Amino acid sequence: MVSKDRPVEGFSMGMHEFVWMLPCYAIASEYSLDPHTGEVVFDETLRFVAPVDESRTEQRVAIFTDSDLADEYIEYFGHVSDWVRLRINDPHYLASLLRLAQPLYPGVVIDCNPKTKRGRAMDFDELIPQLETWEGDRDDN
Repeated sequence: MVSKDRPVEGFSMGMHEFVWMLPCYAIASEYSLDPHTGEVVFDETLRFVAPVDESRTEQRVAIFTDSDLADEYIEYFGHVSDWVRLRINDPHYLASLLRLAQPLYPGVVIDCNPKTKRGRAMDFDELIPQLETWEGDRDDN
């Protein structure tokens, strides 16, 4: 779908043109673990897999709409054994995680194909505020 108010380049799309289904998944490439639970700690040490989206020629945080796509991406880069898939159940939580990545990247690439490095690109400036104002149930991760 093409936005009338903003041209769409490549696979870029506005928030109003994409229907988010939760949970969604990100892949952490650098992280620390809670010594008591063994779970990934969501803090300033967290770094996400951020491929260069070939349609935009810039690195973007990879977000996947289902666990199989995330697992396939990890499997494609099998030499990287310390990557971990993160399940995100809540849009407000997703917004807070993306805020951690915002100083490093301009946005996300959704369902990035590991071979072509193409997916649907969305900018943080549009995405994060809309996730933060998402109406509906909130879920703890």
